[in-house]
Amino acid sequence: MFAVVLDEEAALVAGLPVGALNTVLAVLAAVTVVAGMRVVGVLLVAALNGAAGGVGPTAGDVVAAALRWAMAIGVACVVVGLTAARALDVAPGGTIVLVAAAVFGVTSLVGARR
Repeated sequence: MFAVVLDEEAALVAGLPVGALNTVLAVLAAVTVVAGMRVVGVLLVAALNGAAGGVGPTAGDVVAAALRWAMAIGVACVVVGLTAARALDVAPGGTIVLVAAAVFGVTSLVGARR
């Protein structure tokens, strides 16, 4: 799937099923957005995906490691955000995104110092 995202023509030349992989990628993106809308709302889905996706490459050097880190950090932000929202009696969507933005800011500062 990474080859298709990076260079579709090279993946086609390499004999990968580009059409099927593009379909799988579209379905995964749709499932992520729909599941995210139920938790944080329509407008905050992009912020949550962007923050978790931005942290992944700073946490892992290899693409597979960066993807695993991005998923783990996204889930952790949701859990921490929901817990904080319940404790503080505030809206959960914004709290989740604020947690994700804070994690992104901290990892960006730490990554810049390395």
